Amino acid sequence: MTPYYPQSESKGGWRSVHHNRKAIADLGLDQVKLDEFVQWNLSIQCDPPTQVGFMVIKNG
Repeated sequence: MTPYYPQSESKGGWRSVHHNRKAIADLGLDQVKLDEFVQWNLSIQCDPPTQVGFMVIKNG
């Protein structure tokens, strides 16, 4: 396994497959459930307001 170090945020940051339906299907993830989770994650209210992210780990 090769270590992965994300680019700086100004250069795009972490990799994402959220909008790539083929990549999600190739990973064996359920697109509908992932979309539901994204919407739930976006609905979280933080005080003070902050950016909230998530990571999906499969077979980890």
